[in-house]
Amino acid sequence: MSIEIAPARPEDFTNELADLDWGVDEPLFEYLCRSRDDWRRMFATDWPHQDGITCHAWSHLAVEEGRILGLMISHDSAFLEDRYERSLDRWRGTESAEMADHLNRAFSMLERLFPHPPHDSYYVLHLAVDARARKAGIGRRLMEVAEAQARALGRSSLRLDMNADNLAAGFYRRLGMDVEIETRLPALERSYGVGLHCHWVKVLN
Repeated sequence: MSIEIAPARPEDFTNELADLDWGVDEPLFEYLCRSRDDWRRMFATDWPHQDGITCHAWSHLAVEEGRILGLMISHDSAFLEDRYERSLDRWRGTESAEMADHLNRAFSMLERLFPHPPHDSYYVLHLAVDARARKAGIGRRLMEVAEAQARALGRSSLRLDMNADNLAAGFYRRLGMDVEIETRLPALERSYGVGLHCHWVKVLN
């Protein structure tokens, strides 16, 4: 059976899907959410909705015989800030008071680590491919979906942020993307291992 790329559905959530997303940038997730179990719970809380940052409504999956091999979460940048706030509100309302305080602090630092993409751009929040399927062209097909959505919306560029140590740098360069900005917060690097991150961009003609 061939690999199908399709919009995600609320019922697609599994812990394995949350784990796939976790693998995009494990040090960053550990800083933001503290543990994989915490992230599974938070992801499950947000996933069924239409108005958050990690909702199914803004996600595409690569599926083969019922097995999820890839995930892309992407957004029109004009709505990115609002969707972050809606997810944070949801998590603050369902997590403990102590975790809510942690999330407030952690996400305020996140705003400093990642430059806000221009409102006329399209932003790939997360792209994850199962390690067992990384030679199957899944990442390229998911990014083609993102670019098609960007063009359909009339956006001027396609953007994403990525840990500088991520081995996918060559993949993004082959897609025509280049690093525009590099950011590092020494306090996060010393305490949590969250190092240099790169803001990639592809200008769309």
